[in-house]
Amino acid sequence: MVALLDRREERVEVGVQNLRVARHEHMFASRQSEGKPTTQEPSDGFAPSSHSCSTVTAMRALLAVLGLALAVPAVAADQPAAYGMAQRGSLKVVSNVLLNPMGGEMKGVWLDGKKGCLDRRTLRVAIFIDLVSPAGKTTRVKRSKTGFVDNCAEGGPNFGFDLAPKAYGMGCASGRWKPGRYSMTTRVTELRSGLVAQASLYRQVTRRC
Repeated sequence: MVALLDRREERVEVGVQNLRVARHEHMFASRQSEGKPTTQEPSDGFAPSSHSCSTVTAMRALLAVLGLALAVPAVAADQPAAYGMAQRGSLKVVSNVLLNPMGGEMKGVWLDGKKGCLDRRTLRVAIFIDLVSPAGKTTRVKRSKTGFVDNCAEGGPNFGFDLAPKAYGMGCASGRWKPGRYSMTTRVTELRSGLVAQASLYRQVTRRC
């Protein structure tokens, strides 16, 4: 878990990894922007880097993201996922990447405890997926959509993209993800405030089609 203080904004990223992921697929942690590697487990586990939170606000923000993660249906507990959050005052913007062997989702949501559940804000969700095949060929997908999203979302991020590997040219005939290294990023922008939340997930699939 990483908490980053950026001016008046509090950003929190959370990585969640199921330790029972099939032996053909595993997660690996990315390198941070300054080029220092994060801690990486020698097994198939996912080990997000960790730093101490400098403020009580950071802890509250972190708990909010964890609350969203726990609110996802129980079936998602066995799926690799990443969450990111940006906060300014009472406004929180959350992004996610959630995967399963046949697809997944890359979505966002906003939350504000001082606003009513009928309040709406405009979100732009942009997703970026890179696949590097075992032969070294790179396939890149970029998608973006903008729309009104209600406050008080239940079950976590609910606006964005449901993933279908074959539709992106990244699926086997069976519909599973093709073998290779995946880099997946969801970037969610709340247009009125300009607040941005980003979640990134890195995955390697070794199972052949």
